[in-house]
Amino acid sequence: MTVARIFAALTLVAALAPRAGAVSSSIWTLKDPQAFSSGEMKNLSMSSKGQIRLNSEFKKIEAEDAESLALWSSAIDGKGVVYFGTGTGAAIYRLKGDKLERIKLDDKYTTDIIVTCMAADSRDNIYAALLPSGRIIRISPDGTAAEFAILSELYIWDICIDPKGALYVATGPAGRLYRITEDGKKIDRLYDSDEDHIFSVALGKDGTLYFGTSQNAILFKLSPEELKKDAPRPTVIYDFPGTDIRAIYARQDDIFLVVNNTDQAAKAYDYFSEMPGSPDEEVTLERPTGGYTRGTVYHIDKNGDLETVINTEGLIANIRGEGDNMFIATVGQNLVYKYDIIKKEMSAFQIDEPQALTFEIFKGHLAAIGTSGPGVVYKVGAKPAEEGMYTSRVFDAGNPCKWGTIRYRASGKLAVRTRTGFTETPDSTWSKWSEAADGKTVRIKSPKGRFIQFRLIWKEKNSVLDEISLSYMVANLRPSIQRIIVGPAEGDEYDSLRPDMPPMHDARPDGSGILGGKNLQVKWEASDPNGDALEFHVYYKEEREKRWKLLNRSGPARVPSWPIQPGLFPSGRYRVKIVASDKPGNPDGNALKCEMISEEFIIDNTPPALSGLKAVTARNITKISGLAVEETTRVTGIEYAIDGAMWKSSMPQDKIFDSPREELA
Repeated sequence: MTVARIFAALTLVAALAPRAGAVSSSIWTLKDPQAFSSGEMKNLSMSSKGQIRLNSEFKKIEAEDAESLALWSSAIDGKGVVYFGTGTGAAIYRLKGDKLERIKLDDKYTTDIIVTCMAADSRDNIYAALLPSGRIIRISPDGTAAEFAILSELYIWDICIDPKGALYVATGPAGRLYRITEDGKKIDRLYDSDEDHIFSVALGKDGTLYFGTSQNAILFKLSPEELKKDAPRPTVIYDFPGTDIRAIYARQDDIFLVVNNTDQAAKAYDYFSEMPGSPDEEVTLERPTGGYTRGTVYHIDKNGDLETVINTEGLIANIRGEGDNMFIATVGQNLVYKYDIIKKEMSAFQIDEPQALTFEIFKGHLAAIGTSGPGVVYKVGAKPAEEGMYTSRVFDAGNPCKWGTIRYRASGKLAVRTRTGFTETPDSTWSKWSEAADGKTVRIKSPKGRFIQFRLIWKEKNSVLDEISLSYMVANLRPSIQRIIVGPAEGDEYDSLRPDMPPMHDARPDGSGILGGKNLQVKWEASDPNGDALEFHVYYKEEREKRWKLLNRSGPARVPSWPIQPGLFPSGRYRVKIVASDKPGNPDGNALKCEMISEEFIIDNTPPALSGLKAVTARNITKISGLAVEETTRVTGIEYAIDGAMWKSSMPQDKIFDSPREELA
């Protein structure tokens, strides 16, 4: 997988050096997030400045039915044990060691299709909400599951738990907020909103309850004093330009939240209709046609000032934080972001699956990620990995070339490997990966080819890559000439008379390619596969001559045209030859050339001759006879005038102009 949209909101520019001439070395450089994001990272993370370093080690763990599984929700207890709820049939898994262990649930829950949200209390009990039954079940630390409470709501979107063990529950489609006591026996409806859904809920350090809605993306809060009232009245903090507030992280005196935006007003059910692993069963809630288009993480500080942390082109599934670190899960980007709240620095690490739907944090570090398409768990170590690897995209040099060196700028050492080939996608015809080479300048030992990949291997924990460049030199390739045209010079009167002058390789032997009396021009089309500048020599010869004569004796042409003055040439049948060379862009001994000869064309500077001209008058009718002779080509017309009157056209005796000799009649 590639990180195609990494840091799309940061408006960064890729560094790809322009190509030079054929024998000048060209440089492919990667030195910012947009350039690096086209490659693949393993056990690495990349900062918003484009620096790549070792990340925590990721270990992929798959359930038996991973291909059809969507790990939709999760929770983590005080010991670091992670639980996952699915979106393809309401099942709950516990990550035990390196295995996913399925929690046994009562048969009455088999009609439920999604575990919409989960939460953990201070006693390591896990609470899981089921759709569409509205049940909340509690899983004790020993793995025993029991029904905790049931609400007359179709959706339970989010749960948070206060220090005393009370649950605050966000629901839809009626937009209600509930509080459930620790024993599950008392359920209070705290607030009925005007929104379709209350979508997210979180508790601040001071006991303030924050909750966000779906429909108009409004953020509310209930102070600790209001929460003590029988009918608390929330305060609106902000009405966001979006459709739903997906998640909230209440830190200290400030809060972070996810606002997803659609191209039209959307219901919360879009999450099931648009995300992979959504159920096939029908649910009565109407589904709109609009899809999620953008996600934004906002920060509201203690003064109420709002700032944007990150924008993404796709949905943001969740945010969670602990201390000064916050993590952001995305859908469709193969990415999980880490945000340093103090330094305001963003980094990202890559997963194979496109959908990172949920994750958990333990002691300030990312502990596990749950995905969809397929549904797998990434178990994340607390320490940096022992080894990381970056594999570049396939680079196309445009033509077969000779490879130079790879140079990188980094703190610490990296090992470099390369492979090359002649196909766009690496296959069995490509060379094998070269042996790993150390050093910040490495000679590329892979064979010549058009395409190349490099691979960097981290073995030192403190190595940080800033920039890497690869040099290459495309082999000089021969230029080519596509066609030659001989016609009137631009601006010549003859140009307006013969605008459809055919290219010379189309010239007809019947003489329609006759040119004479006016200035002419030879034009040609030529190209060089290396993009080199070209120079041209123009030669000509009459059909009876054996040797070509140079026309542009003053020096080679640098543009694809050259003038011809027909009056300086004897009448006859001619051809021109164009010789193109890439010498201007190549040293002596390395330049290449090509040539092309035009079709025959005729220059006729001699008018036809008349002989034996007679005029005989009888019975008031005058008959004119004689012979018209053309030396170079055929006679093409006869005109006559009597006593200065208008000229009139006449036909030859045989009624067709097809010969150099035509008798007048």
